Amino acid sequence: MQTRVFRATDHIEWTTISWRLYLLSITLSFFVMIEPAPADLIFVFSIFFIFLGGDLNPNLLGPIRTVAALTLAWCVILSLVFVTTAFVIALRAVAVEIYMICIYLATIHFVKQRGDAAFNAILKALLIGATIASVLGVLAYLDLTPNREVFFRDQHMTRIKSTFKDPNVLGPFLVPAILYCVWYLVSVKRLRIFMSLALTCIALCLVFAFSRGALLHTALSLLIFTACLLKNDQTAFKTILG
Repeated sequence: MQTRVFRATDHIEWTTISWRLYLLSITLSFFVMIEPAPADLIFVFSIFFIFLGGDLNPNLLGPIRTVAALTLAWCVILSLVFVTTAFVIALRAVAVEIYMICIYLATIHFVKQRGDAAFNAILKALLIGATIASVLGVLAYLDLTPNREVFFRDQHMTRIKSTFKDPNVLGPFLVPAILYCVWYLVSVKRLRIFMSLALTCIALCLVFAFSRGALLHTALSLLIFTACLLKNDQTAFKTILG
């Protein structure tokens, strides 16, 4: 029996590996109680495999968005020139900004490759993360978890932060998952029980977090989202009206 040796010239699906790592990173983005967060470490490997696959589109953003992204990156780096104290902290902030730009570019890369399927998968990953964070937050609020204080903002335990560092970060993270659940319930017949339970749990966690900005964001987003659904989706129209 011969043992096959895999070489770089073999058709190894580096892009597929990168895509799966990227989705895993998005799914784990709800857990940021420790640094570096697991999602950040996984995303770095995802970027590495993107380059290893060698299938980057040189016209990824188009001229206008390329100029905008490069200008943002340059301004962020240039800001270090004006730092007079705590240079290390400022350098860390710049690294975080560059990291966020990389997430933006990677997301566009995969969506251009896979189209609507990529967009749907990303939203599902966010939904999984939001559901897990919400379940932990709601259980902590109901005093059904050990060491429940770690899921709250302060010792008074009035506002849930769940697996985040602040309720005002948790709140906006939950909004895309709420919108996705609403779309799924009015447009898809499968998994409606699960989606209903997930939506209920996420909505409760949002209320318990008491992030006024996130609550306003949710209300406005649902208003616009509903109007778009009624205008463009006949399935949603029929479901909402009975």
